[in-house]
Amino acid sequence: MPNITNSWIMDQIDMLWGRCPFKPKGQPFLLDPDYFCDIPTYRDEVMFLMKRYNLPFEEIEIYMQAGLEQAGRVELQRVFDTGNLGLQPGQKIMSLKNDGTFTVLDLSDPHSPKLIKVDESLPLKSIRLSMFLNQDFIVPKEVMGAIIAHEVSHLYLYFNGLQEFDSSSELKDPVVEYLTDITAFVIGLGILMLNGCGIKRRTVRQPNRVITEETRLGYLSLEQMRFVQEQILARI
Repeated sequence: MPNITNSWIMDQIDMLWGRCPFKPKGQPFLLDPDYFCDIPTYRDEVMFLMKRYNLPFEEIEIYMQAGLEQAGRVELQRVFDTGNLGLQPGQKIMSLKNDGTFTVLDLSDPHSPKLIKVDESLPLKSIRLSMFLNQDFIVPKEVMGAIIAHEVSHLYLYFNGLQEFDSSSELKDPVVEYLTDITAFVIGLGILMLNGCGIKRRTVRQPNRVITEETRLGYLSLEQMRFVQEQILARI
């Protein structure tokens, strides 16, 4: 595990505050967790945050799944504009990469087919999003709220050019996840994170025994989260 110090946390806060500051329009900086948790559905909660942060996308799908390795993840599908390629008769796109570069199959001479690799990226037309939420954390609702806050923070960093991924599950470096937790506080979701990421205990009664299960979400410790929140409150 990386050594996450208060000094490193402060550096990340300064970086985020300078490179992608969140300035809400007509709403308080700190999101009221009671208001958020009263939003009827998880999809509505995600849509509320996407609009709150003005994150561009064409459509978003929310999936509740059991047995996920992580509490949640987001995936992006980039849709590129292929309408102005100027392909000649006998030419067609053979493959298209996620970075917008592509390969053209040229069959204009049937006796000598060619593959033409184009390194120039196509214009990005839209982004389709999918969010997968682990239904094992569906109760209490504050926990799922913190999970959604973290996943939307991945998207906030993506659309501000600070993370690059097709699926957030690709981000294996724990430091990236710590930064994502910090981001949630920097964009006003600190109370939501603190309410949902504490140690949650629940009692599971089975025929011959009673089991107490404990779960703590979040990559930062609660002490570190409180430190981040104190720094944010001192700035607003």
